[in-house]
Amino acid sequence: MVLICCKGADGKDGSKGQNGTSGRNGQNGQNGSDGGDGTNGSNATNKEISLQCNEQNQLIINGENMKLLLGSSESQIQIMAFGGRGGNGGDGGNGGHGGEGVQGQKATALTRGGDGGEGGNGGNGGNGGRGGDGGNGGNVFITCSQTQTDLFYLVTEANVSGGSKGVGGRKGEKGWYGKGGQGGYQFQGVNGQKGQPSGKLGRDGKYGQDGKAGQDGKHGQCGHLYYRVAETGAVYDSLFNLVMGEIKQIKSDDAIVEPGEKFSINIQLLNNSKMSTPQGCQVKVSLINDPLIIQSSDNIGTFTQAILPGQTFNVPKLFEFEIKQNLQPSINKALNENLNLRFSAVLTRVNGEFKGVSNYEQNIKVEYPVELSYIAGPRSVLDGEEAPVVIGIKNKSTKPLGINHGRLLNLRFYNDSKKGSVQLIPFTPEENQLIEKNNQYPQSQMALDKNNFIVKNENLQEGELLKQMFIPSLQPNQEIFFKCTVKITDPSIQAYEAVNLRFSLDLGYLNDPMNKYQTIQEMNYKLQKGETLQYKEISDVVLVINQEIQRETIVKITEKLKIFGVECDIYNISQYKTFRYRFDPYKTCQKPLQKKAIVIFGNNYQNFQNIQTNAPKTIGYQEIFLAAYQDDSRSYIIGQQKDIKIGRIFNYHALELFRNAAQHDLQQTFPYKENFKISIPDIELTLWQYMKVINGRQENNLDGFVLNESQRPLNMQESEIPDQKKTQARQLNIFDEFQGVEENCDQLESSANNQKKQMKNLEEIVKFYQQNPEQVEGFRNLNTGYRVRQNEFDIINYQYDTKNIILKQIQEVQQTLSKLDPCYNYSSRHYFQYEDQSKEDIFNFLEGFIGKSIKSSGFQYIARGLRKDCSQIVFREKKEEEINNIDDGDIYNILKVIPVAKKVSYINKFNGSDSNLADILFAAIGSDLIAEFLTYTEVNLRTGWNFVKYLNEMKGWKAINDFNFQHLVKDKNKFILQKFLVMIKSVFQVITESLTLPLKLISCCCCCLPVPSITVHDVCKSITKKVESSISVCSGASDKVEDTIKNKLSNQKNFQAKLDIIHRPDRTYSSNTTLLSNQPSCLVKVYDPLPAWIKQELQLGINISDTIKIEVKQKQLYQTERTRQNQIDKYVQEIINSKNNTKANE
Repeated sequence: MVLICCKGADGKDGSKGQNGTSGRNGQNGQNGSDGGDGTNGSNATNKEISLQCNEQNQLIINGENMKLLLGSSESQIQIMAFGGRGGNGGDGGNGGHGGEGVQGQKATALTRGGDGGEGGNGGNGGNGGRGGDGGNGGNVFITCSQTQTDLFYLVTEANVSGGSKGVGGRKGEKGWYGKGGQGGYQFQGVNGQKGQPSGKLGRDGKYGQDGKAGQDGKHGQCGHLYYRVAETGAVYDSLFNLVMGEIKQIKSDDAIVEPGEKFSINIQLLNNSKMSTPQGCQVKVSLINDPLIIQSSDNIGTFTQAILPGQTFNVPKLFEFEIKQNLQPSINKALNENLNLRFSAVLTRVNGEFKGVSNYEQNIKVEYPVELSYIAGPRSVLDGEEAPVVIGIKNKSTKPLGINHGRLLNLRFYNDSKKGSVQLIPFTPEENQLIEKNNQYPQSQMALDKNNFIVKNENLQEGELLKQMFIPSLQPNQEIFFKCTVKITDPSIQAYEAVNLRFSLDLGYLNDPMNKYQTIQEMNYKLQKGETLQYKEISDVVLVINQEIQRETIVKITEKLKIFGVECDIYNISQYKTFRYRFDPYKTCQKPLQKKAIVIFGNNYQNFQNIQTNAPKTIGYQEIFLAAYQDDSRSYIIGQQKDIKIGRIFNYHALELFRNAAQHDLQQTFPYKENFKISIPDIELTLWQYMKVINGRQENNLDGFVLNESQRPLNMQESEIPDQKKTQARQLNIFDEFQGVEENCDQLESSANNQKKQMKNLEEIVKFYQQNPEQVEGFRNLNTGYRVRQNEFDIINYQYDTKNIILKQIQEVQQTLSKLDPCYNYSSRHYFQYEDQSKEDIFNFLEGFIGKSIKSSGFQYIARGLRKDCSQIVFREKKEEEINNIDDGDIYNILKVIPVAKKVSYINKFNGSDSNLADILFAAIGSDLIAEFLTYTEVNLRTGWNFVKYLNEMKGWKAINDFNFQHLVKDKNKFILQKFLVMIKSVFQVITESLTLPLKLISCCCCCLPVPSITVHDVCKSITKKVESSISVCSGASDKVEDTIKNKLSNQKNFQAKLDIIHRPDRTYSSNTTLLSNQPSCLVKVYDPLPAWIKQELQLGINISDTIKIEVKQKQLYQTERTRQNQIDKYVQEIINSKNNTKANE
């Protein structure tokens, strides 16, 4: 690259003024000095540049051979001819401060105190210096021969701008005044002497004056870049340029551009400049490569003719290309590609591209003339039901298709599941007869032979052909529909297993349309066998699934929850089209899901209209919120953040506290430690958006929030929604529930009557809240109606802090509501109104108006949010492909949204010895107890609550306090009791650390004060004693099976042989193995009746030969100590009997 530099020099900055010195003893401060002026930047020099090239195509500048080959990346020229920058003015010096006046003389017995001296005046600030002017840009002339004007294209950058102005110096600050001196001290009379007064305070000095800011300089003027032709002397201020002229649009005779089709095109160029293009310099025009086109290497046009200004030129080349063939069928959607047809025009010698040509593009849609346009049908059916399915085939072109019009068209239906598992039946016998008649064409049978396809269709050999529909004729823009029913006929297919159908569309190959087929599109259709929905009273969990959720996933969740004694209902959203929390197909209950855990799988699936959707979108975000508000329904949503705009993870602070306090055996498997990532969406933002809607102010980007059912698209039939009209009426008249509290805040009028109505005070709201708990059970939208102005003519100024007034209101209302209803979060938002603004602009955030408005009115809104003592909505981020991978983290989340009192009841129901699942249960209970504790510690003594009241409100702590340990003791279930002890000690640690010293002293000395900290502290200590006592009385349950068997066999002969089975589970046994010289092989049979849990405790079943049938079922915890002992006794007795039988045979 060649750099030609003739720029101007920058000016120098002015010097900074000196600060004035401060005065002493009442003297004036010294003035600051002025800042120096910045100097001007110099002008760039004018430049003459001559460009030439020799026979070797080397660049010559002003007669000097630069030895750079034209067209290479190095043969570029940059010209720097900009003016110098003006220097900045110096800052003015600050004025010195006035000196403080001297103190007056002290009073004596004979004279009064002297007056203080006057304070000195502050010095004046110095003036800022002026900024220098920027220098002018240079004029650059580039000269070339008429036959070499293409060399102008080598100049890739030329900066001839004027220099920037210098900035004026900052003004000097004024000096402060000196304070007046203190008067002399008074004289106190003694022993009858007369006292003398003190002197007077001296007068203060005066402030100095600020200096003046320096003036900015001026920008320099721009120079010019000129192009001169040597032979004619003509000068141009812009370079020649070519753009695309008229170009014919690419069109096919059937209005469809499809793969394999060939086209040709001519292009026209236009010189839109004032300068002619180079004469005799070659310009190469080509079609830019694209993945969707095929062209030959010689598809290039060239010319050397000069194109005059404003003249068009037809490139002497017919450009030919072919749309690349797409031989593989599109899956689930028709081919729809966009081809951007673009050309390039380049000056060959200097490799200079005309951007006006290459920036032009012609967009061409590439598709086939026919498509599978529509597929609709249920994605889940009950056993024995038939699913109605409709498939649409549309001709998008302007030509008819089918054998009658010279191009084959065929549709095939396949069962890709087990053969004979699916039956497909056309809707009517007449329709079936027509299909069979059309299938009699010889060309119809060709579609069943893979050799008749342009690409051998291996899929023809896969799957079971259910039906073929040969289409003799399909008119332009005609769409036909094939209607049928699909039935799952294989009884071995279980509930929530699916069958897969495939619809293949075949079209005559473009280059041989009557003899060769091409499969252009395939659509897959998954049909799942469902079960009848029935909400059971004993169920605590509802799984909201779709056809993409595998049976194994459902079984895994239900089986793991059964270990806790939890029953599940299954709601198939693919079967019922949507999900509503209050939908009960049998209409037996108005709130069937109240306080239940709803597990929503948020993966994408195809609905009955073949539209991709997911459960959160189908259900609606507001539905999930309202269910939490109104019915305390708990939701666990698994999916992706982009599809789930709302959510609140459980009390994360409580979770961290419990995790840190939990002992080692709980920490080992505690969820959300390292293996899981959690997401905590912003609940405040969500409530803010929701609040705007219920107040009737729709704004942009509300993410689909609407107020009532009629505004939300419903896929479920109206008859299936119980009390829909009542629900809509209630939602449409939300504000009627708040009469006397909610006023029309959007319209603030100045009349005294309206102002009086709006002045609802806090006491009225609290009273209404207490007297109407049922009316506001769903959600709160309480308006305090406080006026920002305390009086009608108050003025907002710096002494009247409006912000603090509103913030004080926030504290008062939220603290009061927290006392009345401590288990809920409350979200506040605050508005104000400019009285001179239009309605569209009146609502803004508080920060926007402080100090800006003379008269304004403020209101605050408080909305009740989700509970803070438990988890109502939990969300977990999972990728699409991970939805079916259920792990312990999901089980933990499901437990988290189950009310804690129910979770406590699962302790006695726990049926297994899976340590991980036991830890998860107690971790969920423990973190809930801490969350509840943290919530109710906000309630203070003034509520008047007693010990019983606290426990009644704190449901989890009440359940723990009332827990009956007799069942665990009776079964000597030390395994669960030890887990219980770890949990309660971990919780106790958190509670103890949160107690202040006074509360600790109170808890030790006085238990009569009912505060949450002490209440919970006492319950923890009481429960710990109960658990430790329970463990001490069931020690036998922890005895090892190995020790028990040793004791029972201690009096038997051949004891070593029996222990060998116990101690050597790694040995390989077969039917012919002799354990010891005197021990027959028949003892190996003792493995067969061995209970599964004993085998696993003994670690048996490892490296056992295949000849020995050992069926180790799921590891189960013994239910009672008696059962356990009976099983061990049976095992030992069989060993003894086997030994006795051996002796008898001998």
